[in-house]
Amino acid sequence: MSDTIPSSHLLSDTQATFIIQFFSQNPHLLPSQHQNLPSLLNSQRIHTGAIQTCPSAIAQSDSEILPTEYLARLRELERREREVSRREDWLKSHYHVDTSPGDDDDSEEGRAHIMNFEIGDGTPNSGNATLVEFDDKWFQDQAEDFDQDMIDSSVNAWLAAQVDEENPSPQSTKRVHESESEGASKANTGDAHARDCQRNGRSVTSRKRRKAPRTTHHVRMDGHENEMENNQDPESEQGGRGEEHEGDSLEDKGSSRQWVVSSVPWEPSQKVRNKAQELLIEIGMSEGTWISSAECDAWVQDLADAITVRQWGNADSLIQQNLVNITQRLKRAESVGRGVALMRMINELMFAAKISSILHSAALHQEGMGQSQRRSSVLLILTDLMRKQDLALSSLIGWYSAGSRWARLAAGGTVYLLMLIARKSGLDGKIRGRTVNSLDIISLSNMLRAPSTPVIDQIVRLQIVPLIVKLAKTIPFKLPTLFDVSIRDVFDIPEVLDCRDLLNSDIYFDKFFQRHTIALPRVADIWNLLLDLWNSICSDLPDFEIYSAHQMTQAYLTGSSEGIAVYDAYPENDSGDEKNHINSPAVVGNVFQKYGDFSSRQVDLVKSFFSYERTTLSNKRKPFPVNNSNERNQWTNKQRRTALGATLILSLEALGISMKERFYPPSNLSKAGLLMSSQKWINVDNSVIKGREIKLKDANDKLICYTNGTLSDSHRAHLQTALVAFFSREPASIKLISRKATEVGTNPFTTFHFSMWSRYSTSGKDAPSDVHPYHLQTAIGTKTNTSQFFVRPSSDIQDFSKEYKELCDIFGDVLRLMVTIALAEFPEELKDVMANVDIFPLNDSSPISPFTSFVLNINVETGAHRDDGDCGLCLILALGHHTGGELCLYEPRIMLNLVHGDWVAFDSKSITHFNMKYSGIRCSAVIHSDKTGIAHQKDGNGWDGNNYVL
Repeated sequence: MSDTIPSSHLLSDTQATFIIQFFSQNPHLLPSQHQNLPSLLNSQRIHTGAIQTCPSAIAQSDSEILPTEYLARLRELERREREVSRREDWLKSHYHVDTSPGDDDDSEEGRAHIMNFEIGDGTPNSGNATLVEFDDKWFQDQAEDFDQDMIDSSVNAWLAAQVDEENPSPQSTKRVHESESEGASKANTGDAHARDCQRNGRSVTSRKRRKAPRTTHHVRMDGHENEMENNQDPESEQGGRGEEHEGDSLEDKGSSRQWVVSSVPWEPSQKVRNKAQELLIEIGMSEGTWISSAECDAWVQDLADAITVRQWGNADSLIQQNLVNITQRLKRAESVGRGVALMRMINELMFAAKISSILHSAALHQEGMGQSQRRSSVLLILTDLMRKQDLALSSLIGWYSAGSRWARLAAGGTVYLLMLIARKSGLDGKIRGRTVNSLDIISLSNMLRAPSTPVIDQIVRLQIVPLIVKLAKTIPFKLPTLFDVSIRDVFDIPEVLDCRDLLNSDIYFDKFFQRHTIALPRVADIWNLLLDLWNSICSDLPDFEIYSAHQMTQAYLTGSSEGIAVYDAYPENDSGDEKNHINSPAVVGNVFQKYGDFSSRQVDLVKSFFSYERTTLSNKRKPFPVNNSNERNQWTNKQRRTALGATLILSLEALGISMKERFYPPSNLSKAGLLMSSQKWINVDNSVIKGREIKLKDANDKLICYTNGTLSDSHRAHLQTALVAFFSREPASIKLISRKATEVGTNPFTTFHFSMWSRYSTSGKDAPSDVHPYHLQTAIGTKTNTSQFFVRPSSDIQDFSKEYKELCDIFGDVLRLMVTIALAEFPEELKDVMANVDIFPLNDSSPISPFTSFVLNINVETGAHRDDGDCGLCLILALGHHTGGELCLYEPRIMLNLVHGDWVAFDSKSITHFNMKYSGIRCSAVIHSDKTGIAHQKDGNGWDGNNYVL
């Protein structure tokens, strides 16, 4: 490098001073080999009076950076510093805000004040100040985190420019939203914070609220996380419930995103990997799986006999009731049990295959007609089946979900992996059930195709593959693909799949709709044993038609293996379903689920002069203080005191009269629908609610609320017993605590969030379509959480899978009934919720499907709030024996006295609501959906355009 420094390559004294001061105060931003940068710059400035842009002491490289580029970066850095200082000065001149450095984080606290004010989250220390209107220039950067941007953008970019071909400091961090947030938590109660709603038990008053939950990750440039990969921010999905300020983005819009391709695929969190590895061991390394053992030979042959339902050679054991004969029957029962388990799995798989064929046909039809590509919906298929077969939506979704799981596992280990699962009693139910979530299945499938650790590689290579080859040699199984001929031609899929053919098996199972990525590409050498087996099969090898899936199904469903030869082993595929679906109207009317006889139901309709349009929708400003929790609690308590003087409503007729008399009638054009002055709250007594369904509507026929008190006394008693039993186990981390209405801040308010999480998702609209999403990272130097590309199970579903299963077992019937009635009564209000069946990974199901969230609150009492993030209606089931705790709807001034077993549906994002004080034990089960799921309904939040997403 020349000793002569061109004038264009010099920094001004001001710029040099700024750089020296900045890195002296922030040495952690520099790589270890460049910690002497400030002193070098200072030394060169002293001796030359100017700074060379590319000193050899900084970068051992002959390359130089264009001065205009990095000088522009420096100017931007200076501009941002000036902007922060200007805003600090503005705040100090208007409020008594302490922006001085704190003890722990330098000036971070002061900058947090600024950011909180700009996004409407902070509250000045004076407590009574009101923010004035800022001009547009003031808000142009309001969504940015200035400190973080300076670290990520300016500093890393400057260092990258200075140090040619060198990675930025691995110590640089990037905050991202984490899908796996904190689990069930405890907090001291009195009044829960307003943002907690009926579904968030964690107190947020001690947290600094940011615009969206974030997590700090330490990331290497190869995309792998360091040991701190799961450090989670306390404010996560739970923090998102309740209030969201206008303008807050709940999803990543994906604008101008830069992507890089990683040679190493992304891996899920450690807890997901552990769960998948446990399943892998249970499937392939449990008792009897030693490949050379006689026990292994026995169950393989036994499984072959079970699949074909061969005549029982020991039928004479039925003649006598001796011990030997009973053992023969038990052995036969185990064999038949394996066959039944596999038969059910195969038919669930075929159910998902047929639905995938219909969806592919619809997509091809759209493309052929030149129509815009919108995600093909399974909703039309399922609702059509409901009408034709008188089936419950929950059953259809359950079968589709199970079939999708088997398809994903078969994509990892062929259909023979399903035989390994059927071999072990109860394992199919475990994988089909709720103790295993979709992320576990997806991770297991990827482990089978592309092991990420030496241990998993050895398990797959030395145990799983040999077992599958052993099964393939003994049971040459064939499976009808059930894809329409037009789809088979496009994807080159055979009409009947020989399950020994690994290549065709991968092609086939990768075409199932999974609402997620397909499995990672297979590491071929691990599966050489199966590939060699298929290559060695002679063309004249006779087909073993007795091992066809169709014949196995016939045998078990008809109860006998006799007469099987009458049926065709491979019946012709019927493409009528595909044609009917393409020609059906893309409109779903009143969806009716069969859950008992609904014809006898009677719903009482109460009309009101109250108007949403005049009271709520036209007035976006909320009636309670938004940004200050203390002021909001004071406002809530004031309303509670006012509501204590409510007029008691003891009849349905009195309810109808009061809902008209207290509001201005339509004849009063200027005030129609508004509450008259000096009007009291009304308290709807439980005697009005019990045994009835009441639908209360406003002047424009919009639902105010719906109450249901028809649950039988025996069912209510069952719920109470199950609830107490669940929380009485020792040692128990969560207790049901009886409290008095006068007690404040002495009891824990705990909550479980069992949700399919769609918030804070990364859009794939501008992502490359020919790269598997697991190999994509956002711009270099940032952390990419690939799980946020798609809808994913909440942390509580993953961390408390056992509790989740038990609670679904306890409340499943009631929750399913609530959802069934709500979908039947409010098809228009819940049309977006119904479409959620198309967004869940592996088409997951739950008792509250198609709603996305089931939240259980324990010892709950909430302050005033609206749930801006909700989609459609919110359903709340009251639980526990208590007095008080009425649900209060502020705008219409209604108190609903719900007791154990009663439930209510209302628009929680439009009506301000809170609870009265209560005595006793009070819990609630809340069913709701997030509005961010709509983006995933349309096109998978932009990821449907990727070739590796279905």
